[in-house]
Amino acid sequence: MKFILVLVLLLFLVSLLIVWVGFASAMLLTSRYELKKRAQKGDIKAQVVYGFTANGREVYVAILLGVVANIALITLVFESFTPTLIAAILTVAVAGVGGIILPFLYADTLGINVTVKLVPIASKIVSAMSPLTRPLAKMIDTAVGSKSILYSKEQLIHSIDDHARSAYGDITIEEARLMKHSLSFGQKTIYEIMIPRKVVTMVASTDLMGPILMDELHKSGHSRFPVYDGDDSNTIVGTLYLKSLVGEKQSGPVKKLMSNKVFFVHEELDLMHALDAFIKTKHHLFVVVNNFEEFVGIITIEDVLEQVLGRQIVDEFDKYDNLREVAALRAKKERSKKQSQTDKTVIQ
Repeated sequence: MKFILVLVLLLFLVSLLIVWVGFASAMLLTSRYELKKRAQKGDIKAQVVYGFTANGREVYVAILLGVVANIALITLVFESFTPTLIAAILTVAVAGVGGIILPFLYADTLGINVTVKLVPIASKIVSAMSPLTRPLAKMIDTAVGSKSILYSKEQLIHSIDDHARSAYGDITIEEARLMKHSLSFGQKTIYEIMIPRKVVTMVASTDLMGPILMDELHKSGHSRFPVYDGDDSNTIVGTLYLKSLVGEKQSGPVKKLMSNKVFFVHEELDLMHALDAFIKTKHHLFVVVNNFEEFVGIITIEDVLEQVLGRQIVDEFDKYDNLREVAALRAKKERSKKQSQTDKTVIQ
């Protein structure tokens, strides 16, 4: 009879431990931000769990005390009929494997579904323990405070990578790449990404526009060209745009076809400064100079945007001049989106 009572008591304590650990595990594995977002969209399960976790540290204090108390009681039950050492071993076996490891594994698989099922039981237990847990939670809040955790830029980048690779994350690889490059591009200088002067395609203001020059400009692959003054290639006096030549007779001196606006930036400034300058001036090509006011290269808005995006802009847009390739690209994105939704449904 005594053995049956002990067995029933152990089953009860282990079951209670499973509730504590399962709930704690599911809460840790479920993003509070994601819960809030789903709750606002009308998800009943998310509303139940989010409402319960609003108590913050009080819930976690109750869970911690519950786990400790359960393990202590299980140990005492084993000690009632076995030596202390054996009781400790049995506690590790029963409470560790059956009450902690297995619930954690199942919570990892089922996530919010586990949490919502345990909320009614857990809320009653937490409510009963509130005379003890509430003062403790306030003491912890006073001691620890509510300061947000600050991460270094490198830590944020690693966190973005982990989130993008996680089955539970909602950040795509493309979005992760964009965020990572956005965080790091401001550290780069204009000098690091500019087109050096020796490879810049330039035009003299005295050059005559004609089929030969037009062909050379088209073959360069650029759409904007710095214009220098006569024989002095150090003095930039304007910018020639290929688009401005559309409809022109394509003859006459370049100085009559160019734009007289010229903007300069220093090679040591960072890319954030360059981007801000592009936005304010609405000009897409800057002449880069050094400390001696010498012309050392050029930088375009595409150069800066490529550093933000982490890839060449032209490579992606080449696909949009062919209707068949546009349709194929759209279909590929739709398949990828459906596959991603299917994967997340299976995970949940």
